[in-house]
Amino acid sequence: MNDEPTATPPPEPPDAVPPLERRDRHGKLIEHANGPRGPSLGQVVVGSFLVLVGVGWLLEAADLADVPWRALLPAALIVIGAALVVGSASGRHGGIIALGIVLTVAVAAASAVEVLIDIPISGGVGEETERVVGTIEDEYRHALGSMTVDLRDGTVPASGRDVEISLAIGELIVIVPAEVALDIDARVGMGEVVVFDRQSAGLGPDLEFTSPEAGDTVLRLDLDVAIGRLEVRR
Repeated sequence: MNDEPTATPPPEPPDAVPPLERRDRHGKLIEHANGPRGPSLGQVVVGSFLVLVGVGWLLEAADLADVPWRALLPAALIVIGAALVVGSASGRHGGIIALGIVLTVAVAAASAVEVLIDIPISGGVGEETERVVGTIEDEYRHALGSMTVDLRDGTVPASGRDVEISLAIGELIVIVPAEVALDIDARVGMGEVVVFDRQSAGLGPDLEFTSPEAGDTVLRLDLDVAIGRLEVRR
């Protein structure tokens, strides 16, 4: 009888587990779950935004360009919109959409604040009407509500007159004389501006008007509303 131990055969290797598959909402294969993955859409968006800020900062620090930083938020919105278009077939991107909504609100607020910081917060609250008789004053202010400034019976000095009219939040209506040369700059941070038969609305609408034959006697109007509606009529 042979007492030598019998050699135990080595265990067989386990069957390879096939890699899991990721598919989009249309059933199209995207990639193997355990394979190498590229950067996510969110990483691409954030990285692009940081590159945008870094390049602008570098150009300004090196005195190579005067960077318009007010355009930074709209540029970020463009990057997000482009990324969502490119990645629309790869599934949902709720985080990127949420970021886009936040930036949209920030752009709107920035447009309103930019105008608001130039407006002295003075004047009343509610409804107010200024019917000017005699010499037109240099400024008319209102804080909140609606204001109508009627300049039809006002007098413009021979040297002209510069007038600033502003409202923080609400509706501003300016009625101008029919026989006076005009130079008008009307802007709204967020809302609508109407100058005679022209209209603009949205974020930061701005309209200008100059009489075709303006001489020395010109009524120059600088009109501002932070949030709301601005109208110039005769």
